[in-house]
Amino acid sequence: MGCDAALPRACCPLLGPLFAIVLIHLPSGASGQFQVTALTSPVWASIGGEAILSCQVSPRGKAEAQRWFHSHFKSAILLQGDWNGEQPLAEYQNRTELMDPSPNDDPGTVSLRIRDIRVSDNGTYTCYFKSVSYYHSATVQLQVTALGSALHLHLKDYEEGGIQVLCHSAGWFPTPLLQWKKLGHEQEPYASKVQITEDGDGLFGVEGALILKESDPVSWVCHVSSGLKNQEREARFSVAGG
Repeated sequence: MGCDAALPRACCPLLGPLFAIVLIHLPSGASGQFQVTALTSPVWASIGGEAILSCQVSPRGKAEAQRWFHSHFKSAILLQGDWNGEQPLAEYQNRTELMDPSPNDDPGTVSLRIRDIRVSDNGTYTCYFKSVSYYHSATVQLQVTALGSALHLHLKDYEEGGIQVLCHSAGWFPTPLLQWKKLGHEQEPYASKVQITEDGDGLFGVEGALILKESDPVSWVCHVSSGLKNQEREARFSVAGG
């Protein structure tokens, strides 16, 4: 490139070095960067089982330390690398571990195993990686599930002019929905009284009361579901003399 005739000749020799400096410094800011992505979310896990949360770091060698935390940065459940002596939460100790890479894993895959799943494990997890000058993270949603007990039906005395039928089940997560339905008309839920309880482990119980009068159909279905796939139970019954 020649000097512009409108510029003083003393300024022209500076153009070359200035452009060289710009070209050198543009790529250097990204040289230590890496990308973190969640491989599967949400992850489903049953009470008492285990969950595997996976993230991918690319390029893997750029990250020098990793941190997995639940909901909040300070709620660390596993630490690797330099974190100034910080320790993970006590409730996750001896329940978490980093898994060895599998031949089928994509390059840069990092997987965390959580054992003995509890209700309190439900929620959002973050895989956080850092180097001296850069950090990046991704989130994984863990959905904890518990299928409640078989439905228990029993009849009570007359109340409000009819026979009271109770339907009960315990051990659900998340919160279940109980519906009474007329047999053959399962798409039309019947209004009833429903009570939800919670035990010390965070699991839910549900009880529904149905009052049947002489004019009501004799065949019914009690249906309980948490709203999640394959998390439902039902019981059918008939009342003679309806």
